[in-house]
Amino acid sequence: METVGIFSIISAMKQQEQRYLSKDYLHSFRDQTEYQHLSEGTSDSTNPVDQEFRSRMVVWCYQIVDFCKFSRDTVAISVNYLDRFLSTTEGIDARKDRKICQLAVMTCLYTAIKIHEIEAIDPTSISDLSKGNYTGEQVVDMERKIIMTLRWHLNPPTPCSFTRQFLSLIPDKTMSRSEKSATMKLAKYQIELSVGEYYFLSNDASCIALASLANAMQATRRGYFQHILQTISKIADIDISSRAFIKCRENLRIALNKTQHRQESRSIPQSSTVNKNTGSKIDVHNSPRGVDSFPTR
Repeated sequence: METVGIFSIISAMKQQEQRYLSKDYLHSFRDQTEYQHLSEGTSDSTNPVDQEFRSRMVVWCYQIVDFCKFSRDTVAISVNYLDRFLSTTEGIDARKDRKICQLAVMTCLYTAIKIHEIEAIDPTSISDLSKGNYTGEQVVDMERKIIMTLRWHLNPPTPCSFTRQFLSLIPDKTMSRSEKSATMKLAKYQIELSVGEYYFLSNDASCIALASLANAMQATRRGYFQHILQTISKIADIDISSRAFIKCRENLRIALNKTQHRQESRSIPQSSTVNKNTGSKIDVHNSPRGVDSFPTR
């Protein structure tokens, strides 16, 4: 694709990402009297959603898409749905009650797969994955509520999609295809880690993309990576000297370093730890697969 065409795509994605921003819903509502007022009549839960619970649900989503051979970027899309939904007044019940939030997580993943994958999962299969905690009808009802709340904005530009466009700007003479592939792999891994970390909620998808790319290029010890970074930042209109960008890069490095010292696979969005010897089935349009790792608390 010609460079001018890539410029246009990046510009359009930058405008589009503003429709898909989320609020800091774990802190902006909890201490407000408005939160209590809006919650009247909702379930009286003593187990509200927190960052650790959200992280575990993201890991579960990665396990599902890995087992079903779907794109891992579909998890980023589904979590975008979830965070935006939980940022609204319609999502208050789900914020207060982990059981309702689990249903919302499963539904967001179900919807993202249905829209962005070639194959789809049936609502009854989602019910099976929940060990019968939710029915197919509940999934359908929750999907309707989420879609209406999000006003049908269901195509967020993800950090991975931005990263691919950024890399396509770099001439092969400057960075070979094999180097781009290696850089993309490391950037993508950072991005996948960021999906499960709540503190990246304040960063735009384009910012996470460029920050992960900057870290990946620096890791290859390329002496001219700063020049490439500056060129891309001008095209993408991202201030790489801003505190937000520098903090984003730092947090990505921290998340990456933590995985090197963490042995529990449930905390790392790497390969799936799904037990294939299970009776639960995912009906993925003629491709049934099993999973038994649905978080119960």
